[in-house]
Amino acid sequence: MERTIFTKFLFRNPSILIFLGVLSVVCIAVTILGEGFGIGIISTSFIKTLGKTLCLCMIAIAMDLVWGFCGILSLGHFAFFVLGGYMIGMWLMFARTKMIVMQASVNAALPLTPAEISDAVGIQIFGVVGGSDIPVIWSFADMFWAQIALVVLVPGLVAFVFGWLAFRSRVNGVYLSILTQAMTLALSLTCFRMTADCAVITGYLACRIFRALMMYRSPYSRFPFFLRALLP
Repeated sequence: MERTIFTKFLFRNPSILIFLGVLSVVCIAVTILGEGFGIGIISTSFIKTLGKTLCLCMIAIAMDLVWGFCGILSLGHFAFFVLGGYMIGMWLMFARTKMIVMQASVNAALPLTPAEISDAVGIQIFGVVGGSDIPVIWSFADMFWAQIALVVLVPGLVAFVFGWLAFRSRVNGVYLSILTQAMTLALSLTCFRMTADCAVITGYLACRIFRALMMYRSPYSRFPFFLRALLP
């Protein structure tokens, strides 16, 4: 059977398959032994710590690849990680707020319609920035698998555009490092200026998303950590 470039690479580096296999087994074991899905041997606080540790390990591995193997010092590498984190943070914030709205309407005379639930979630999330409507960039915030896809697609698209512009102009060395830092600053300024659309205001909403991430006790709230950790 003819081997492709990918299979040849895996055969030359069997440690990759071993690492992915061990990581998959650990993730499945933690999910089964956790309090969400399984028998409750592993505490929720340990799963939080483990998930955050795996996410930070991804950043270290990414920096090792970019700087150690490619020789590119990226001073704005966290920008891509933050974009992916914000994508799943949108879903966590929406799901947590929706759960609160549903619990508050349990004793209502009539059940809430989907439009009323969406309006209530929009008010709860965007009320702190003077808005109430869910912006376009939050259109898929209630779709878990769509946000998981955006975790990869959005940072990938930004990296592709930035890389194409930088390498096409043959920028390298310290100048490329300065450009990565400038890109991160420009991205942060853009997000803070779009307060009504991004729900960002002096870090307040970021704290609320992080709090929702830590307090949302649905079994699915732990799953993004491990799934994102498995992605390259």
